[in-house]
Amino acid sequence: MIAACIFDTIEDITHAWKLMETARCEEQNGEFFHKYDREFKYNKTHPKLKDVFFDCMKLANYHVRVIIADKTKIRSKNLLSNPRLLKSYMIRQLFTHTFGVVKECVLYIDGQDTRAFSIPDTDYLMNIVNKVCPRTLSKVNFVDSKTNPMIQLADMTAGAVHAKLETGNQKALAHFNTFAYRTNKPLGTYWVFTDDK
Repeated sequence: MIAACIFDTIEDITHAWKLMETARCEEQNGEFFHKYDREFKYNKTHPKLKDVFFDCMKLANYHVRVIIADKTKIRSKNLLSNPRLLKSYMIRQLFTHTFGVVKECVLYIDGQDTRAFSIPDTDYLMNIVNKVCPRTLSKVNFVDSKTNPMIQLADMTAGAVHAKLETGNQKALAHFNTFAYRTNKPLGTYWVFTDDK
């Protein structure tokens, strides 16, 4: 499963960044979280801080694109036997099925995922996406999630979706519900991918 957060403007990114900083120092139900200086990762963040995070992010302006691989319905033995290839293929699908509304996008990928996605370099991904869907990507950058809050937002988003699907946990569902409307097409998507024709 892969999640991407799409911002329309630099101002929207700046606003989201400030909201995340607010979440780092927020009080909830009388409990104050001292400056949280670690990376926001869904599986490693305190449950109460997750609540604060998603509550703060309600005020941000962004769209969410999620693609989930239903491995039981994927027939390609090559994709199923090579998780790295599957991840690379999924990110490609996420950005080549945008209904033509995602244009000149600067894509940031967690630098740790260069191994996970089996992406040789930024030019490769940009070329393969733009070949199928011209002018979708203007630049691809690998960045460190520890220092990039927007990568952390994507991780928290993916984590909430994953927890909702895998555990059915009510908290995860509540977190998902704070951004579910952001997956509305055309800028957003919530796609359970199969390679069935």
